[in-house]
Amino acid sequence: MLIDLHAHAPHPDYYDQDPYWGPAFESQPDGDIKLRVGDWILSLGAPERKAALRKAKAEGQALNVQDYMARWRDPKTRLAGMDAAGQNA
Repeated sequence: MLIDLHAHAPHPDYYDQDPYWGPAFESQPDGDIKLRVGDWILSLGAPERKAALRKAKAEGQALNVQDYMARWRDPKTRLAGMDAAGQNA
């Protein structure tokens, strides 16, 4: 059994409190959106996801931060993704 411990979602006002320290979700050169705190950037990501992001960016369909955050905060979207991955909520 796989348990997704990354299903937490802090309140939206938690982000973008400081221009340097953030914490902030930001677009990356490869088309991904990652969490940044100061100089530290969360560097997790499956190879399949990376390939899909590069393909989307090449096709002009890169994610934008606002859409990403809206999907990330939506419990139905998160649960559907977990269901597709065979994870139990």
